[in-house]
Amino acid sequence: MAISNPLHHSHILNIRGESYRLREKKRALIFDPVLLNLLLSHLRLLRRFLELTMQFSLQVETEVLQKRRSLP
Repeated sequence: MAISNPLHHSHILNIRGESYRLREKKRALIFDPVLLNLLLSHLRLLRRFLELTMQFSLQVETEVLQKRRSLP
């Protein structure tokens, strides 16, 4: 019997979505305490960077406005 005969009578099922194994791996990564701590520390650093950037931007803007006022 040729291989084409069983394939000719077969049905194709299209299964969508994640497998349970992939889903479990993703859940394990989400709740991994080491990764959560790392993520939180990076978020804190990012927040501090944004705060400093905003402070610097306000200082520069204030200096520019002061120079404009002092011009004749």
